[in-house]
Amino acid sequence: MRSQNITDNRHNPYSKSVPGVSLAVVFTHGIMGSPRQFDDLVQALGETCAIENILLPGHGGTSREYAASNLQDWQQALDNVISRLSKQYGRIILVGHSLGGLLSVSSTLRFSSSIAGLFLIAMPLQVGISSRFIKRSLLIAFGHQGKNPAADLARQTSSVSFPAWYSYLKGSGRVPELFIKSLKTRRIIGKITCPMHAVWSEQDEIVDSRSARWLPKTKNFSMDLLKESGHYVYTPEESQQIRETFLDFVHKLMP
Repeated sequence: MRSQNITDNRHNPYSKSVPGVSLAVVFTHGIMGSPRQFDDLVQALGETCAIENILLPGHGGTSREYAASNLQDWQQALDNVISRLSKQYGRIILVGHSLGGLLSVSSTLRFSSSIAGLFLIAMPLQVGISSRFIKRSLLIAFGHQGKNPAADLARQTSSVSFPAWYSYLKGSGRVPELFIKSLKTRRIIGKITCPMHAVWSEQDEIVDSRSARWLPKTKNFSMDLLKESGHYVYTPEESQQIRETFLDFVHKLMP
């Protein structure tokens, strides 16, 4: 995950094929997110596997394009990528942040024979909108850039451009969709049998860290609970912890 040292403003999907490998890793961002959120993890993989860091429909452009997309579009986009990759690679690892984690769980059940594992960050199995999230949304909509680091980072990591304050607040109001998808995921996550590692943060502004209660209590499921990071902002130390855990998870699943 990215920490606070973001300098560019690109939100492009990223794809890399590596000759001779039989493992692919697919990264999926969340609502108004961006492929760039996974830069650190993508770079850490090097040449060990193929990579697909996708940009969900409606993202990477205007608020109007974003408003025209929906959960079904996003789920289908991920399923299409997995369907294509499953013809090329024997094993696929899905990595999801926030809603991207919920989408990954659903895809795993559709492509269970191809999915080797799930690595899920800030997956909202239990949504908990805090006053800090509301404050940050207001700062993004009305505040001046450079005045609040968390709000500035949220602007930079959002791939959707909002020309006016009301369009941003409207766009950030898709929490009901997130809540419905969360409830559905709770009911199906126990059906997953492949290895899964989840990461939550005690300071998350959107996701209740008690989401962990919905994980099945079996040896295939493990988790970390970070003390200082939030939903988007990760301290350098905890970013490093995620990278190390992620690389260990991937290496254990390599053919």
